Amino acid sequence: MSLDDERTRLDRLGAGHEGCVTASQLAGDGFSPADIDDLVERGVLSRVFPGVFVIDAESLSDRQFKWAALLLGGNGSALSHYTALALHGLIDPDPSTVWLRSPLARGERTLTTKIPVAATKEPGTVRLFGPW
Repeated sequence: MSLDDERTRLDRLGAGHEGCVTASQLAGDGFSPADIDDLVERGVLSRVFPGVFVIDAESLSDRQFKWAALLLGGNGSALSHYTALALHGLIDPDPSTVWLRSPLARGERTLTTKIPVAATKEPGTVRLFGPW
């Protein structure tokens, strides 16, 4: 596959998610695990969480951080708690933490990004909670 074709496919997959994609999306578009590893090695993709990547970024913008968290949580996930309050302008945002509810989660987990969040230059934290 040509680099232009690869780039077009990646841009299409990341459209609407601020350049964030999942391993499942990549596999569904024909990228093998070896292809994904190669893209990471070449710096085209950066691992954010297990199975979640961002295209052409060494750090995450605020929107990319939120999208990566939502993709991590899976279908039906929603930004919650303090993150939701900040999105509605009710409190000042915390750029280092995303609060998330996921119907796929069991209990409570805390995950850390594998690349820094641009606003803090430090890894970000996702507080992941199961369904209500």
